[in-house]
Amino acid sequence: MGTLDGMLALEGLRGFARVELADGTRHATLGGVTAIGLDDTLSVRHEGDLALLWTARPVAGGVELVLEVTNRLPYAVSVERLDVLVVPEGIAPAPVREAMQPGYQSWSFATPVGPYEQVDRHQPAPIVAPVLPATEAERFVSYGLALLTAGNRRMLVGFTTARDQHPLVAVQATPAGHMLTASCQVEGRALAPGATLRSEALRVQADLADEVLLEAYARETARQMGATPWPHAPTGWCSWYYFYTAVTAADMRSNLDVLDAHRARMPVTAVQLDDGYQTAIGDWLDVNAKFPAGLRALVQEIHARGYQAGLWLAPFFLGEPSQTYQAHPDWVVRDEAGLPISTMTNWGHRNFSLDTTHPGAMAYLREVFRTIVDDWGFDYLKIDFLYAGAVRGRRHDPHATGVQAYRQGLALIREVVGERFVLGCGAPFLPSVGLVDGMRVGPDVAPFWTSPDPLGSAPAMWNAIRSTLAHHWMHPHLWVNDPDCLIVRQADSQLSGAEVETWATVVALSGGMVLLSDDLAKLEPARAAIIPRLLPPLGLPARPHGPLIDGVPTRLRLAKGERELLALFNWRAEAAEESYDLGSVGRWHALDLWSGAHHGPVGGTLRLGLTPPHGTRLLALVPARDHPQLVGSTLTLTGGLLEVVEEYWDGRTLTIRLELPGEHAGELVIAVPDGFRLAAPEVHGGTLRVPVLVTGAHEVRLAFEPPSGG
Repeated sequence: MGTLDGMLALEGLRGFARVELADGTRHATLGGVTAIGLDDTLSVRHEGDLALLWTARPVAGGVELVLEVTNRLPYAVSVERLDVLVVPEGIAPAPVREAMQPGYQSWSFATPVGPYEQVDRHQPAPIVAPVLPATEAERFVSYGLALLTAGNRRMLVGFTTARDQHPLVAVQATPAGHMLTASCQVEGRALAPGATLRSEALRVQADLADEVLLEAYARETARQMGATPWPHAPTGWCSWYYFYTAVTAADMRSNLDVLDAHRARMPVTAVQLDDGYQTAIGDWLDVNAKFPAGLRALVQEIHARGYQAGLWLAPFFLGEPSQTYQAHPDWVVRDEAGLPISTMTNWGHRNFSLDTTHPGAMAYLREVFRTIVDDWGFDYLKIDFLYAGAVRGRRHDPHATGVQAYRQGLALIREVVGERFVLGCGAPFLPSVGLVDGMRVGPDVAPFWTSPDPLGSAPAMWNAIRSTLAHHWMHPHLWVNDPDCLIVRQADSQLSGAEVETWATVVALSGGMVLLSDDLAKLEPARAAIIPRLLPPLGLPARPHGPLIDGVPTRLRLAKGERELLALFNWRAEAAEESYDLGSVGRWHALDLWSGAHHGPVGGTLRLGLTPPHGTRLLALVPARDHPQLVGSTLTLTGGLLEVVEEYWDGRTLTIRLELPGEHAGELVIAVPDGFRLAAPEVHGGTLRVPVLVTGAHEVRLAFEPPSGG
């Protein structure tokens, strides 16, 4: 149908756009943009049976591309995908050597930037995969976004919208290196005569630092998708990871009693009932016999204690045995043969995808959420298994793609619940932006370290850690990240003490939500003492760096002013010597926030000794001064980044102002250089540990006598 010569040139990147029809033919290949200036928006047209318009708009260090196709034929054509950018020669004249792979949805395999692997971890669809899996020729497929390195070039290729189509970035091996393809999946939808189809917006940026690229991408995606950041990271208790589906009203009340009695030490804001209250998946308003007084009574009790009430449900699932499905089998998405699509077998039966383009299904959704928030009074909703709403299939509206149907259903939920907090889970990331306030960014945690699942999506602490670190850049731009619940118990758990500390470190440094999920009435005192150290959340995510082990970074770093927080992880199954290069300039103090050990002043290599298997060294770092100074605080796992409002040395007095909600007990660790004497009691040099109990605002003033002649 015609080809235009020419390529898109972005500092050596040469590519084109094309349209693929449902019969597998590729038509109307388009190119022609040869240069893009800083102030230019250039368009290239191809007038034929399928008229294409390819628009390039400059952004910092790159371009934004959009492809439009108009059907000039007298009959409809079925479009399978829009290849917004195809780069046959790759992003550099060299093979891809590094890649970042974000997940399709909460539980999908994901890694930060690491060595490139030409493997397909996306099977089976649709639970941990895009709607269309990778082909044999395009085995590395990243949903929506890829950060790639070839030769000395680093490039971000990412879609900043996903309102209508599933966006994919694929890398295919070629004899010369790799071919890059950034596509929008149209799912074979018909394009009527005279109709125009527009792709999602694609951002291509090159040769900037990873964090610059990711933050710019996240901010632009949030802007284009209309995301409004939630003002703080929520905290709470969740019933799931101890009681699971066996949860009862008595279990809820027992943990509510503990929270109420220890409110100062566990200052959380919400109490959330998870799976286990409903009679069937899809019959969300039918409460089982374990909650004899109903859920409105439970909400009233939670509110009376001063907490928000949260509820779990999977709104886009209809379980096969449910009364809702039995009465309305026409409310589910079907395959080409007309059979209902089961998107998971769980709870002992098949679960079908709700067709959110069906008027009856939408009326059902509206009534479910109206009852939950208006009649029952829930303030906080965790909506799970959302990927089911975005599957490819036959719907009541034959023209709707999976993404359009998904966002239509999610928008209705958003409308009904209003300003209440909505947490997405098992949700396609990009299509959810702007419609949820929080997002689970990894698989389920578990009271054990690993699982045999080769896809890295099954419940396990290791899987949750990898994905949480891979998705750090989403927070807080797209939503509040939810790394999943904190598990600290010793009983009924296979986790070692070191593994518990490691997960607590990851949760704290995620900057996101902190949800407790042990039976608090049975929690060991030493393990319960960990909880206040994560409250309130810092709100800022630490950045992963350092070498990777099995796709997981061994370092996390967060800087605020001159203070730094550094986590060093030993991901091995055996103890290992841990050290860190502090650089050749200056000397530092380091406080190990788990052991309490003070190191410093030290320069060069900081040697920390043996770290246990799957253990962590969490260090508060500060440059060494020639006067008494605060090294760090053990009140929280931020080492002082959160709680220290001000530190001031006037030549004789060190003043430290602290502020924390709730009650926090710990130490302030003060470095006292040689010759300085604490006025009372008398202390010469070394380390001074000051026990503190902080509730709200608190000030510590320490008077020193300087060295003679000082």
